[in-house]
Amino acid sequence: MDIKRDTPEFVDVVAILREQLKDTLLLGAYVQNVEGHFHDRNKGVLDLLRSMSREVWTLSELIDCRAAACGSARTHVKNTDPLLNRGEDDSLESLLNRFCRYVRKTSERLVAVRQGNDRETIELFDRILSTAKTGIWFLDVYSNAVWLKCAPSHLPKWKSVSALRQIAS
Repeated sequence: MDIKRDTPEFVDVVAILREQLKDTLLLGAYVQNVEGHFHDRNKGVLDLLRSMSREVWTLSELIDCRAAACGSARTHVKNTDPLLNRGEDDSLESLLNRFCRYVRKTSERLVAVRQGNDRETIELFDRILSTAKTGIWFLDVYSNAVWLKCAPSHLPKWKSVSALRQIAS
């Protein structure tokens, strides 16, 4: 059964994906901003942020590919964001808060996507949430460790499970 755009059951998956892509690109830019702050200060935190950055950019690519599969023009995701205000707080705590807001928005969008019964997009949003929640956990652990002046060698390492492989499975 075709769902018409003017019926209440219609969920504009492309619009939801575009909003998610925008937020994901912005999150990636913030991760890179904080990464620059830790460049010469803490190798353990820097390694974590680099891994997180790769995961976020991979998610951006996947979101863009899914939007294209749903009929949107490709964005050709770039690893930059001109909207990023370089005067923003570049602490781990600030990044943790951004991840929390990102998870909240993503969760809200997942609810909308589920109404449209698009299985592939639902799976993508589930993976995005899983990756973001893992990011929250790591940022919480690392921000507390930095505050306590813990040695980075004692901290858990981000095991970069390519988001691409997660989606394929």
